[in-house]
Amino acid sequence: MLEMQRPKIKIIKNTPTEGVFVIEPLERGYGYTLGNTLRRILISSIPGAAATSIKIDGVYHEFSTIPGVREDTTELILNLKKLVLKSSSEEPVTIRIEKKGKCDIYAKDIIAPSEVEIVNKDLYIASLNEDGKLKIEINVERGRGYVAAEEHKKGEEIIGLIHIDSIFTPVINVSYDIDLTRVGHKTNYDKLTLKIKTNGAVTPDFALSQTAKTFSDYMKVLMDVTDIALFESFIKEEEKPKEREEIPIEELNLSVRSYNCLKKESIVYISNLCDYTEQQLLSIRNLGMKSLNEIKKKLEERKLTLKKV
Repeated sequence: MLEMQRPKIKIIKNTPTEGVFVIEPLERGYGYTLGNTLRRILISSIPGAAATSIKIDGVYHEFSTIPGVREDTTELILNLKKLVLKSSSEEPVTIRIEKKGKCDIYAKDIIAPSEVEIVNKDLYIASLNEDGKLKIEINVERGRGYVAAEEHKKGEEIIGLIHIDSIFTPVINVSYDIDLTRVGHKTNYDKLTLKIKTNGAVTPDFALSQTAKTFSDYMKVLMDVTDIALFESFIKEEEKPKEREEIPIEELNLSVRSYNCLKKESIVYISNLCDYTEQQLLSIRNLGMKSLNEIKKKLEERKLTLKKV
């Protein structure tokens, strides 16, 4: 069997938000195949956390103005959408903002339980004047990809609950380049350079590792396809009716009357019996409907049938 070159990976850059990884040597064409596959999985399948709905004290819809707050509800929602969150909980978690009096509110002012971490603490959210008061409950959930506000709605709506669009994926952008690389005297191998940018909720190397695991899990299904085919073939062989085997009709344990009728007709083996139709059996002397039903039942116990007309 011809062996393929085993590629190696080099980490050129890996900050909390940006990473550059080189994978080489790859067989010709594999650079594009691998690069495109990794890019698609990175963008769509890495789980993350995001705000899914908010409830503002005294506000009943997203087009309201809030007394004492510079931003209206729509602007406030746009700012909250920019929150970068980490959540270790598989269940929805509520985080809160409670502020009053003249001040600027940043993400660092959010009150969150231990399961939730605010990554971009310097994110500006709103400004209050001397009479301002702001109390917000923010629902945080884990998910994948992009989910529109409408898709968050479940059953009966709570008055004042505003659903928002959620971008769960922590990967902001992925790009790749393919160059030729040399192995010995051959220069027709691919070199894949993968560039990953995240929002800081996960590091680029972690995102790449999770992507490879996801891809590997899917490929395992194909890796086992030969074993599955062999197993199914074995099962089918086991379940295959043994109508051609030379098994004496004595094995059916028929009544004496039915057995004698078949013997007189020179039906010695079960395989011979299965070549008869119901009408042919009924034409045998002294073999009536009761014997026919008995014979059919005994054959069914062995997953066999009489010949169809």
